[in-house]
Amino acid sequence: MNRRFAVIALCAAAACAASHPSTVHAQTTRVIVPYPAGQLSDVIGRTVRETLVRQTGGSAIVENVAGAGGAIGAQQLLNASVGSDTLLLASPNEVILAPLANAAVKYRPEDFRLVALVASAPLVLLARADLGVADADGFVEAARRSSRTQPLSYGSVGIGSLYHLMGEQLSRAIGAELTHVPYKGGVPLLQDMAGGRIDFAMLPWSQALQGMADQGRLRLLGTVATKRATALPNLPTVNEGRLLKDFSFDIWTGFAVHRDTPAAVRERWHRLLGAVLADPGVQSALEAQGLGLQKASTLAELDAFYEREVARFRRIAVESRLVPQ
Repeated sequence: MNRRFAVIALCAAAACAASHPSTVHAQTTRVIVPYPAGQLSDVIGRTVRETLVRQTGGSAIVENVAGAGGAIGAQQLLNASVGSDTLLLASPNEVILAPLANAAVKYRPEDFRLVALVASAPLVLLARADLGVADADGFVEAARRSSRTQPLSYGSVGIGSLYHLMGEQLSRAIGAELTHVPYKGGVPLLQDMAGGRIDFAMLPWSQALQGMADQGRLRLLGTVATKRATALPNLPTVNEGRLLKDFSFDIWTGFAVHRDTPAAVRERWHRLLGAVLADPGVQSALEAQGLGLQKASTLAELDAFYEREVARFRRIAVESRLVPQ
């Protein structure tokens, strides 16, 4: 009889743990950020981690796993046990574009499912300070002149990343050859641009990037959008000039899990991250980085959104004549 009651007590304890986030997170949560420390994705990951720990009473670590346009970090998520306490801070670069661009990447966009959308970031066109251009029109003119002798070089976080494809699209839009230089992350890319080793890039705006511009190490030429960003009301869009029209891109960030994650586990992550992202302190920290917060979505809405994004970026890849290498 005592043994029977013991079994009942254990089952009750397990049910209680399943209903209380703090006990569910007794083990350490891994948040994989697929880029080096110090850039915008890292700031997002650590901001969320701090509040997740505070709200659940558990522990969490951020792992920076850079390389292959974010594909190495994305693969680590898929290698983890299905249903484990592992999350990927994802963007289209890693989960959608990397397998379209890199023949060595064996996963597909459909191998991931979103559990939360975090934010969207304004993308900006920026150049090395001594390139001698002050706005988008000046940049286009310089790119066309240089195309005849030594094409301007631009950096991205990897072959097939959105920032690489934007460069390909820009080359066609302005009728000028451009040279692509891939990096493992935004930090080394910006360091090389500040040092004059590459000419320009199109990247998400961040406070760190703004700081380099304020110091005169880089020059912001415009946002890559149809309208001015709320966080950058005094910076014109590239479309406001004379020479570059209908050139607009955007990018989102969210948390993803393996597609085979059990429904109950995925629902738990959706609930926990929803609470974290609704925290006023988290929202203030993200908005301070110039990010546009995403509205709360159901899991069904996240699935539909992700399917649309996969189709959109596959279309961009086709338009850019992207061939897996």
